[in-house]
Amino acid sequence: MVRPPFLVLFKKRKHKLVLAKQKGWERKVEPIFIILLISGLIVFLLMAGGGNVLRFIGQGMIKLAIGALLLFFVNAFGGQMDIHVPINILTAVISGFLGVFGVAALVIIDFMIL
Repeated sequence: MVRPPFLVLFKKRKHKLVLAKQKGWERKVEPIFIILLISGLIVFLLMAGGGNVLRFIGQGMIKLAIGALLLFFVNAFGGQMDIHVPINILTAVISGFLGVFGVAALVIIDFMIL
């Protein structure tokens, strides 16, 4: 049986991506090949899409930074009212892409759930 070079048989380990099980062994993809695949996809998009892809990535990064800044101000001024929304990638993306409504949703989730 011929296997593709990026599929390797390993004994069961938790840090590998499982593709298929085979009689006590698991077929797994090495992390380096996943990184190479994503890098190749990014290079392909940059070459095929031209400036649109770079503009889209730039706008996304700006929205992410604005979301983190909004969360910082909510935490700074909301500290007196016991409002604390953690600043991480997920909350910054939510507040950045949804704007004030995203920040309001995060504050409501903080009050209701946490």
